Order: sequence, then structure tokens, then C-alpha cells
Amino acid sequence: MSLMLKSGISKLSELEIDVDKDWQGKGITNVKQVAAGMAIGHLLQHDGSVLVALAPGAANQVLTSQGPGKLVVWEPGGVYLQRYLPVTIVLGLATAKPFAASYLKNVPSPLSSPLGVSELLNPGWFQRLNPTVALAKTQALFAPTYANAEAPTANTLIECTNPVSGGVSNDGGVLTDETAQAKSGLTKDQSYETGDDGNQGFGTTSTWEAQTFTTSLAQRVKGVWLKLFKQTTSDTPGTVTVSIRATDGSGHPTGADLCQGTIDGSAIQYLSPGDWVWIPFTTGVLLGSATKYAIVVRVGGASGLNWRCDTTSPTYAGGNREYSTNAGTSWTTDTTRDFMFKVYYTLDDMDLLPTAPLAVGDAWYWGYGQKFDRIYQDIGVAGAGTYTLAFEYSQGGGDWTACVNLVDGTSGFRNPWLNVISYTKQGDWATDTISGRTLYWIRARVTDAGTGYSQPKGTYARVGIDI
Repeated sequence: MSLMLKSGISKLSELEIDVDKDWQGKGITNVKQVAAGMAIGHLLQHDGSVLVALAPGAANQVLTSQGPGKLVVWEPGGVYLQRYLPVTIVLGLATAKPFAASYLKNVPSPLSSPLGVSELLNPGWFQRLNPTVALAKTQALFAPTYANAEAPTANTLIECTNPVSGGVSNDGGVLTDETAQAKSGLTKDQSYETGDDGNQGFGTTSTWEAQTFTTSLAQRVKGVWLKLFKQTTSDTPGTVTVSIRATDGSGHPTGADLCQGTIDGSAIQYLSPGDWVWIPFTTGVLLGSATKYAIVVRVGGASGLNWRCDTTSPTYAGGNREYSTNAGTSWTTDTTRDFMFKVYYTLDDMDLLPTAPLAVGDAWYWGYGQKFDRIYQDIGVAGAGTYTLAFEYSQGGGDWTACVNLVDGTSGFRNPWLNVISYTKQGDWATDTISGRTLYWIRARVTDAGTGYSQPKGTYARVGIDI
């Protein structure tokens, strides 16, 4: 204080210090108000007004910032490391002790004493190998390149097919709802599915088997289900041909095939009682009502194919087994058994285009509750003529525009049987109300009536959706 008295300074606050002066290592070494409360390990920090002391933290804690405008604090190291690792590290629980198993059991080595009969083993039969991994030969990770800037192609995992939700025909502006006809699909007419207790084999390619049946209505036959199996895995029946033939006055198959389908006999299950196998016919034929026909089956290779049947008490009233040993030249009736069969048909009840005369604007509409990727249209009677169709999708409010990337597998309803109509779905495809049904629609509209027209008739329609 003598310096202050000599200079006429009585308060510390009146003291002026030249901070630019070289004090040659001299300076204030103790500030009473701060130093009095400090001990070994204390640190100083500024609290915004004055210097304050920060006491030492617990062992292994780290000095941690709490952000601008806040005092630093001591915190466990795990809080800091969580910025990089999604875990909390508690160093106080660390241990240097090795793991010690709580249960030990000595067992004989299986190589030196297998099952206690080591004398039966030749020591040279087994060797314990200790392979060495050469890290220098490891391969670098594959790094894909996108230099060509091509977008990856999406894969279609599943296609879901469903009956249409709406089907409407337009004849000169008159709309007719044919949804029920479009949704009808395949229907079973005649079948025999009970009393399955035996089977009939095909001895040679000249041995033909048949089951006669009687229709209940006029129909377009689409295919049959037969219950078949092979005797062994090595049997090779070859191509199995299944057809429909007319019958004569004695109930025997007669004439040429009205329609037929084939399957690979080698793919048929080889264990009795076998499986129901679907044989679709490649062309449809219209069968008459209350008329007897025959399902004729023959093999193209070695024997081994078997057709399940009722050999004890067959009860099918509309027909019976027929067989031929000379490739269908002559037939023999057997009323002691009926084969397992199911006959499926469709009706030509969809007016894909109106009856003549055809006019511009006539159309057929397919509708569904969500956007769909394609249409499966089955045609029983193919159309004819030079007419042209435009395929369009709904945009709402009565607006329509042409389908994009259209592929018409029906060729304007001129191709018979099941065909596909595909296109690229568009973002502006919107619902509209047709014949009281608010759906997403696609229509086939006549743009030129042409000449030589005859009406196409459909049997059913389905939509395909990629998911």
C-alpha cells in the first residue's frame, strides 16, 4: 500500500496499470477474493462479470462446454463420446478381470477318442488344420459406378389379377351394364369327384381312355381338370393329349377332336392318389345343350400314367368309361367305373361391340377401383372387318385421352381366346362415372366402322395390377 500512499492513490480501483509495459515477469500473483477459496486442481473461468473458481470434477471426468454463454463443467467421458458412439460409457464399471467360466467339464477329444473306441481309428485318417489367412491377398471392396447415369430398372415382384369392377357396352350412345357378364369367368358344368378308390393305367400309346359326360346347357368349353399321377419317378408318359369328341348312338367317342390341349406327362406327380391337373384347350368349341360328349386321353410315350377313378360304385349318370386298344379306331363301354373329371366352360355373353351395323363412337369400357396395368380379355367369338379402335383412359369430367405405349393383344377383338391389352399408366388418369359406377376406366372406341363387320363376343375380363 506504500505505492498508493506515495502516489496519492487510496483505492485499488484508482490504480492504473500499463498493460503494454514489459513487466519483466513481475505481475499480480494472488487475488485475495478468488485465491482464498481455491485449492489444488481448481481452475479459473469468467462468469460474465468476474473470475470464478471451478473445483476439480470426479476422477475420469472431462471438461465439457455447455455452449456459448454458459460455464464449462465437468462431465463423464461417455457424454462426450456419445457424439460419435450411440452408447453410454461408464468408466467406473470397467474391469480388467478376464472372463471366468462358472462351469467346467472335461470331455474326451472326438478325434483322439471318439465314443471311447479310439482303437478303431487310424490316426492318419484325421488331421487338425490351422489355416493361415493371408491379409495381403484380400480383395478391395466393390465400388459401383454410376458414370453412365442410367436409372435402375424396377422389378415387378407380384402381379395381382382380379375381375373387373365394371363392364359397360356402348351401342350408339346407349350404355348397357355388363359387369356381371365380364366377371363371370370359368364355370364348372359336369364333374365326378367322389368315390376316388382306384386308377386306370395307360399301357401303350395305342391305349386310349375316355370319360363321357352330358352337358346341362349350351356352352363354350374351356378346359378340363383330371386327377392323374405317374406310377414311378422314372415313368415318361411323354406329351399327354386331352380332347373333346362327339359320341355316336352307342355312346362311343366318334369323329375328330372338336378341341384339344396338351401337357407334359413327365411333370405330373408320381405318387398315388395324384393331383388334379388343369388342361386348357387351345381353341374353344361351342357345345350343345343336353348333349353327350367324350373326354379322350392318350399318351405319347412309355406307360406309367394313371387316371384316378371310382371302381366300386360309380354313380355319374351322364356318362361312363370308354376305352380303345387301337388308338381310337374302335371303343368299348365300361360301366363299372367313372373317372375323376371336371369340365369348365364360359358363355359368350359380353357384347364387346354392338351387333351390326357398327358406328363410330360405339365402345366397350373396362373399370376398376384403382389404376391397373393391363387387361386380360377372353374372346369366345372373334370379330371381323376393317373397323378401327382407339384405346383411351378416363381423365374425369367426361374427358378421355389416348393410352400411352398401347399393345393390343386382341387385335381389335379379332383374336380369339385369352389375350392381353397393356399400356403405361399415366399420372392424370382419374375416375369417372359410367353407367352409375365411379371407377378408373379404359375404353375401346370405334373410330372407323370399316366394312365386312361381324360382332366380337367376350366371355370374361380381368385386370392385372403390379405390386
